[in-house]
Amino acid sequence: MNHAKDNSSRSAPKAGATDTVKPAATWVRGQRAPRRKRTDRASALQLGAINLASNHHA
Repeated sequence: MNHAKDNSSRSAPKAGATDTVKPAATWVRGQRAPRRKRTDRASALQLGAINLASNHHA
């Protein structure tokens, strides 16, 4: 009986800790990664459009 209580009490704090840590990490990643990806995609799309336009004109 004591083991079951210890396990439940131990698993609960761990879950809470991971829950508090993960959102922060995902929030930081969400702020950093999308901005880089969006800028990279935008530049790539612009370069692709320029290449397509130049190819069509040529």
